Order: sequence, then structure tokens, then C-alpha cells
Amino acid sequence: MAVSLLYFVFILYFAYYEKNAPPDLFDKLVNICMIASVFIFIYVIFEHLEIVAEWDYSFITSSIDKNHNNRVEATFFNPNYFALMLEFFIAMGLYKLFTSKTSWKKIIYAGLIAGNILAVLYTGNRTSPIVIVAAVLVFLYILSYKKITLLLTSILGISLIWFAISGYYPRIDSLSWALDDRLDIWKTGLKGIQDNWIFGQGPYTYMQIYDLYNGKFTYHAHSIYIDTLLNYGIFGNLILLNAAYRYLKWLIQMHKYPQLKTKAALVWSLLTIFIVHGLTDLAIYWFQTAFVFLALILLVPGLVKAEEDKKSE
Repeated sequence: MAVSLLYFVFILYFAYYEKNAPPDLFDKLVNICMIASVFIFIYVIFEHLEIVAEWDYSFITSSIDKNHNNRVEATFFNPNYFALMLEFFIAMGLYKLFTSKTSWKKIIYAGLIAGNILAVLYTGNRTSPIVIVAAVLVFLYILSYKKITLLLTSILGISLIWFAISGYYPRIDSLSWALDDRLDIWKTGLKGIQDNWIFGQGPYTYMQIYDLYNGKFTYHAHSIYIDTLLNYGIFGNLILLNAAYRYLKWLIQMHKYPQLKTKAALVWSLLTIFIVHGLTDLAIYWFQTAFVFLALILLVPGLVKAEEDKKSE
């Protein structure tokens, strides 16, 4: 009940935010995130070198008092949530790289992108390299670099395969175990969906029903798609799809205005990160990652309206 109430407050806040946030907040938020990424990267290096210890979240519950086996998490709940935020930072860095006018700024943002990629490797997240490749390709495709996108798709695809074969891919040695683990969780989630497919059973359903199906304990179904159906059923998902449809109409309208093209590329890139990373995890299901994601993408209607107002003047 408390979680549902918290979600309701969260929804009310962002409903107000979408209608009232000024369009120029978009670049300000990106700049804030880029500055924050510098300090977070410094912390990552200290954590990786074991100069500072992993943050202790056991004050929330003793069930999360655990070490993540040399996987950095900085100030985040766990390495997977941190990896998702780093993916957002990389997409934002790409946006700044393309919108900066001076060479020295481009060099700085290229350095920030490289630093965040290194931090991703330190998180040990297996999904992130694939997500980053997908996000970069979508960003370039939206900016009409279609030939470069096709070339990079081949190069990066081959590179990922080579890294996996060579053993350099993050935690490739435990990939087989991880796949079995995910499949077990997903099967449990799908069983729960079959039993309550119309309305679902509310937030954190997996954590409440896993033992009914002899499944593995975890906080969620490790997939946006399975977990959302499990929690809210077909009825709830139709509501979400309706909201997504209305949002996509605004996003498509961005392409009418050339001056919004790079911003549209960033938004599509962020959505790609959300969609692809969500295949195997629910890292967006945390206030840090969800807040940054929504704070940026929900500025789209305001950006379009601002351009429409300029056009009508």
C-alpha cells in the first residue's frame, strides 16, 4: 500500500512537471548530469582501487548487506542501477559532443564519454556494452548518419563478439550461470502472469509470489516487460501503452523542427537504453535512474510547444 501511494505521488509530480517545466531545462539538466559524472567517476576510481569502501545500505534492510565482488556501484543501490545511469551519461555526453561549438569542449566531452565507458566496465554489467552500442547507433541514425550507422553496426557487432570470445567481456566466465538464473526468474514471473493476467497484483508482485512457484528470491522479475505485466496485468499495461502512444506523437513532432533534431536524437537514445536494458533487468525501477530519465524525456511536449509558439508569432 505504501509503495502504491509513493508511486501515485511520483506520477502526480511528473504530470505537473510535464506541463510546467520550462523547455530550457533540457540543456541545464544535461549539463548538471555531465558535471555530476565527473565527481562520480572520481569516486569510481577510488572505489575500484579500494581507497573507499562500497556504500553500506544495510540500514534499509539486512537482506542487501552484501558485497558485489569488485563491481563498483558508486553512490547507487547496486552496480546494475549505476550501470544504467552511466549509459544515460554516455548518451548525454554524445549529445554534448555534437552540440558543442569549440574543439576544446568536444575534447572534454569525448573524455567524459570515455571515462563513463570505463566506469561501465568496472560495474561488471553484462548488458551495458550491448545497450551502449544500440544507443549510439540510434543517436547517429536519428541525426541521419545512416552510412556511418551501418558501418559502425558491423564494426561494433564484430568487436562485441571478439571481446566475448577473448574473455574481455564483463563477467563472461559466469554468463552461463547468469542466463540460467534469469530464465528461472522469468519462468516464475510468467507463471504469476498466467494466474493474474488481467489486473496483476500490484508493485513488487514477484517478491510476494516467488515461493508459490518454487522460484528464486529477488525483488523483481529482472525484465521490464515481464515485471510490468506481473504487477499491473493487461489492464494496467493498456493504460501505460496509451500514455506511451500519446508521448510518441509528441516525440515524432520534434522531427518537424531541425533545431530540435539533436535533442530528439538524445531522447530516442535514452528510450533505446530504457528498452534494451529493460530486457534483462529493472534498473529503471529506482528513484535515481527513473528521476533522471523522466526529467529529460518529459520535456519533449514543452520543447515542441515552444517551437510551435515561435512559429505562430
